[in-house]
Amino acid sequence: MKKTLKKFILIVAVILVIILGVLFYKFKISEKEFMVKQYFDINSEILLSTIKEDNINAMTLSLILSQNEDIKKCLLSQDRHFCYTTLNNYIDILSKIPLYQNIMLHTHTSELKSLVRSWNYDKFGDDLTKFRHTLLEVKNSKKSVYGIEAGRCGVFIRGISPISYDSKFLGSLEVMLDFNHLDTIAKRRGYDIFVLVDQKYFSECFQRNSLVKNYAILNESSANLNILTTLKKFDFENEEFAKINSNYFYKIELYDIKNNKIGFIILHFNNDKVENSISKLMRY
Repeated sequence: MKKTLKKFILIVAVILVIILGVLFYKFKISEKEFMVKQYFDINSEILLSTIKEDNINAMTLSLILSQNEDIKKCLLSQDRHFCYTTLNNYIDILSKIPLYQNIMLHTHTSELKSLVRSWNYDKFGDDLTKFRHTLLEVKNSKKSVYGIEAGRCGVFIRGISPISYDSKFLGSLEVMLDFNHLDTIAKRRGYDIFVLVDQKYFSECFQRNSLVKNYAILNESSANLNILTTLKKFDFENEEFAKINSNYFYKIELYDIKNNKIGFIILHFNNDKVENSISKLMRY
């Protein structure tokens, strides 16, 4: 009888240890996922704040350049060669600053047609009124604007300012920044990002980019394409946060200047990097 009781107690004790072990394991997993989610929450705020700052920087720079006498001369003379040379001279100077490393400049006529694109001398004269609503806003208000907008050559952070001479509207100057600056921040803080834009905003400049569902990867040249297959399993249209195998994913919705959702920024890191990434979180 005593042996049976001892055996019963031993079995119960083993079962309790197993149950407690399972509960503890689940607790640790839950605790880890909570910290990962917290890590992503904080970094998403940093990215959104950076995008806002980049928008303001683009507008500020466009405003400064719009007051430049060479830029005004460009619009007054409509001398495309002079305009192209002038724009690229300023790009050579500005590109030494990390934020402006891939900067592009675009001048528009008073009729809202392309005058000179700094990256493509041969493409000009196209009417931009049908899809570049910010240009019409600048012309009507005579004030600078900024925001994310889809154009003929992709989706960019844009700052646009009017150019005037003797109170006459000559056209506008646009500063265009890509999203590579965000890659630098992400890598420094220990995670990857994918900037995804809905394929309906596809243009000639990124129509060959890799797709994730119906979204193009804008930062394909710097993105971690080794996890592309796993990324495609993340239901980012309906989920904010997910763990797939050893990978964690988190999504930020991306909106344009008119508050239209145009895509997502996906944050990612691998489980092997979690401890290091969380330790980085605690230092900020």
